[in-house]
Amino acid sequence: MNYEEDKHEQIQRIIVKDILQPGIKGISKPVLRIVDSVLVDSTSGENGVSLDVLPAVQRWTKSPEHNHGLLIEVTNRDGVLLDRNIRPLVVMKRDQEEYNDLEWTSLEPILFLYSDD
Repeated sequence: MNYEEDKHEQIQRIIVKDILQPGIKGISKPVLRIVDSVLVDSTSGENGVSLDVLPAVQRWTKSPEHNHGLLIEVTNRDGVLLDRNIRPLVVMKRDQEEYNDLEWTSLEPILFLYSDD
C-alpha cells in the first residue's frame, strides 16, 4: 500500500443523525435526518471533534415524546461504515459518575454532549 492509499484510509467521516422514527427489526428501517458531519484525520492527534446537534435538541424540546436519540456513524472517506466488531467507535455516557467508574484508555473515543439545561 502506498502513502496516498494509506492516507486515504486514515480520513474518516463522522456523521450525526437524528432518529426521527425508530425502525422495527425485520419490518422497517428507522427514519433518520443528518444533523451534522465532519471529515477527520484519524492520525492527526486531535483531542476532539465538535459537531452541532442543536437542530435535534430544538426538535426534542418542542416534542419530547419524539426524542429517539442520535445515531453516530463513522465511515471511511468513501462512505463505507467502519467495522463495529473491531472496537466500539463512540461511547455515550450521560452520568459523569458512571463514566468515572469505567476504565478506558486514552485512545478510545468518547462522545460528550453539552447542553444548557
